[in-house]
Amino acid sequence: MKNKGLDSKKLKIWTESKTSEVVDQKNILLTEEIHTHSKYINVKKLLPIYQDEDIIDKVIVVRILKGRGYMNKYSLITGLKGLMIARALDKPIKCIVLKASYNRYKFVKMIDKVGVVKEEIKVPEGTDFLYPVGKVKVAAFLKKHSPNGFKYKKKEDYYLENQVVDKPITVIRNNQDKNGVLVVDEYTRFLVLVKYGVKNIPIKFAV
Repeated sequence: MKNKGLDSKKLKIWTESKTSEVVDQKNILLTEEIHTHSKYINVKKLLPIYQDEDIIDKVIVVRILKGRGYMNKYSLITGLKGLMIARALDKPIKCIVLKASYNRYKFVKMIDKVGVVKEEIKVPEGTDFLYPVGKVKVAAFLKKHSPNGFKYKKKEDYYLENQVVDKPITVIRNNQDKNGVLVVDEYTRFLVLVKYGVKNIPIKFAV
């Protein structure tokens, strides 16, 4: 079922211009009528395409839910098929997260204006995903070493001048946390991002 009032081509352009976050599919609820009354979507044939991925690379749009019992919960705005794939495979999915104050009428109007104004998102070249800082931990072998002071200052100066690090943080899956990752390289850059309160860390998975 298509999202009533949304231009699919403009929506695609808008999502490609935005920064996505990785969200556990279990925390995404269906609360809007357009989804709760949607026809059944059979995604069985699509599962082989995504089954080997750690994160479902099919961007959907969600909003933050507020209120008792809704801590770290989101409501789907658009992308029901992607969410169904993530649920079937029990994997996290890339999301564009909107504020709790989201208004559907205003959202549709905003999408309709796509092409007039575009926002530039700064991420280092080679970034696979933006990952919530709370889910990014440092590998034990890196914690044993303090970063070189000169090297740290150089990375910090670069960040302050450009508001972005020059390389994404290299990570691997965290066996202790299903949806977490471990920093295995670019440790100094990671420390700079943490120092300046960056909530979503640009990462790439180690080959």
